[in-house]
Amino acid sequence: MVTYEDRVRQLEAEGCTTSDAQSVADVEAMDNKIAASAEAQAHAAVYAKWKLSRDARLADRSAS
Repeated sequence: MVTYEDRVRQLEAEGCTTSDAQSVADVEAMDNKIAASAEAQAHAAVYAKWKLSRDARLADRSAS
């Protein structure tokens, strides 16, 4: 995984000013956090659906 500082250096090597490189690296870091958060939310939704289904089955068994 590339660190923030390394990414800034890469972008500077490609011709970006330090300020522009930092801005790009900031946006990339934010995009990664948003993507990770969205993925986590999707997994949480699947888990919640599974857990509700399992809890309903257990409740049905207990009622019998």
